[in-house]
Amino acid sequence: MVTGCYKGLSRDTLVGMRTDTLAELTKARQGKRIASVSMSGKSTSKDSMSIDDLKDELKEIDYALRSLDASDLQTGDVTGKAIRRFSPDFRNA
Repeated sequence: MVTGCYKGLSRDTLVGMRTDTLAELTKARQGKRIASVSMSGKSTSKDSMSIDDLKDELKEIDYALRSLDASDLQTGDVTGKAIRRFSPDFRNA
């Protein structure tokens, strides 16, 4: 369920978050979820988010990107506007 927790962030921040989330999702699919480091006899490990958590995070970020004002969007990005696409139909030609 999308809560809209990232609504109101800038486009650049959201795009960076989306890129990082996609990179983490790629690592999770490759089985690289746990990163461990050992220094001078001390070791630590970091467990990344699960695939389901990453999917939910991506949904939240995409929702926030779709809810941006048109003034925040770059050229070529359209959100909430009807797009007409014409394609020729040569079946009856």
